[in-house]
Amino acid sequence: MKQFVTLVLAGAATLFFSATVQAAVLLDGTFSDGDIDLSNDGNPVQVDGLNCVERGNGQGLRRCRHRNGQAQIRVSRNNPVQPDPRAVVSFQVTADLGMLLDLETLSFRHRNNGIARLAAFDLYLNGTFIRRDDVGVNKNWVTSNFDLTGFAPMTTANFEIWMIDVDGPNGNTGLDGQMMMDDLRLEGNQVVGRVLTQDVPEPAPLVLLGFGLLGLGVLRHRFR
Repeated sequence: MKQFVTLVLAGAATLFFSATVQAAVLLDGTFSDGDIDLSNDGNPVQVDGLNCVERGNGQGLRRCRHRNGQAQIRVSRNNPVQPDPRAVVSFQVTADLGMLLDLETLSFRHRNNGIARLAAFDLYLNGTFIRRDDVGVNKNWVTSNFDLTGFAPMTTANFEIWMIDVDGPNGNTGLDGQMMMDDLRLEGNQVVGRVLTQDVPEPAPLVLLGFGLLGLGVLRHRFR
């Protein structure tokens, strides 16, 4: 009897704790609706953007638009005297009322669709620098993946992509290039406090756990 109870408890515990929560898709921006506004894409959370703004001396951003099923960000300025402006692409994700965002990964595809001096971009989350990824002279699509598991659950996630330039081939400086973006995907879960709302054991593990507890009660009664 004791051996049977031990096996039941072990099986119940294994099934109970293996019922891990799978990351849900919080944002899926394919730009297939002919717009770069992500708020109408049917995402399970509130999404605002994409927004394109300028930082610096207020010059450089040529266009931020939808084209051929992708987001197109065009920047151009060549002035080695003044500080280069920064074109910033941003979007914001907000949890449902009373919930928090427990983020896991952000990914999107990108390629250089213009001049080679569009070298890289910096990604920030709520003002915290995450990583710099290269765009370079690559004309092919490349996927960038960002691990967000180090962030505590938050009400609002504000993402910013800062366009970064390098010196040109003839010594010219300035931000000059065009990046295409597509398949913007944010994965994670919504949580209440620190408890995952999707972290609900399946009925089978609950039944096994109940049998295990019942077995413990029988075993304790026999010992008495």
